[in-house]
Amino acid sequence: MRIAAKNHANAVHNPFVRIRRDLGFDFCNPVSDRNPCVAGPFRRTDCSRVSDGVAAIVRAEAEVAAHLARAIGFRARVQANDVFPPSLRDPLAFDGACLAWARALVEGPIASRLPMPWGQRSRRSAMRSFASVPWPR
Repeated sequence: MRIAAKNHANAVHNPFVRIRRDLGFDFCNPVSDRNPCVAGPFRRTDCSRVSDGVAAIVRAEAEVAAHLARAIGFRARVQANDVFPPSLRDPLAFDGACLAWARALVEGPIASRLPMPWGQRSRRSAMRSFASVPWPR
């Protein structure tokens, strides 16, 4: 609970998080109607919001970047969840992140210019392959 309180205190200084409030240890510690247990010992204040994670890669040849009107543009946006509970997944595999990365490569226009690990199959075929990743049950 001290970690949750510390993280919420740090969020006050981060303009990109959804909740910028220092909830304090006295709020984060006890289970209550406003801070219920959501899974096992985890309370609502222990869990991050789905939208609080992000990853980006910005890549361009120097001569291309020099002539761009905008510095950054979105080429793909995807979301993927990992298996819950954690006991059902390999803690070193990061299947959710790998799936999101693969979907972003297929969705974005950059995919047609990258060497594809799945060979010369079409984007739609590749997307079906990534969408059918076996998840542990």
